[in-house]
Amino acid sequence: RGWKPILLRSSNRSAKGVEAYPASVFESKCDRIDELYLRALSMRPGAIEALTESGKNNYSQALLLENMFAKHVKDSIGMTRLTNRAAESKEKAITRLQEVLSRQAKGQWPGAELSEYKSILSMLAYCHEKRDRLKYEEYLGRLEDLERDGRIPSAPQKKGAASSRMP
Repeated sequence: RGWKPILLRSSNRSAKGVEAYPASVFESKCDRIDELYLRALSMRPGAIEALTESGKNNYSQALLLENMFAKHVKDSIGMTRLTNRAAESKEKAITRLQEVLSRQAKGQWPGAELSEYKSILSMLAYCHEKRDRLKYEEYLGRLEDLERDGRIPSAPQKKGAASSRMP
């Protein structure tokens, strides 16, 4: 069973199938989710998991707004509103995911998994695809390096600290 966009569906079935929620309902649910992640981050500011999941959530919101709702909006005012909301979600995703990568570079994410790191790089590449070509190519290059090396770049070692990784 695949992932279903629950936020897009209502429990009321019409003769034509499942009705879509109005954009305002989707926006209020997105705002609520953002509030919950911000609350989690305020309780534990160093929680890299909450920061990562928050960035992924913002990325998913932008993707939904661009690819799903945009196809169903007929008026220019609604389209502008959704486009602005998607851009706002992308900005939040970029900010949060870049923070995760900077913490990893400083060695503050010791349990990072290769798949998680790849996922973050590809999300950042997508977010920059239409707005900053250089950043887009930078993240694609980092993904290619990751594929070639097969490991996450390690954080710089402090002088005199022994490496805990095996060669």
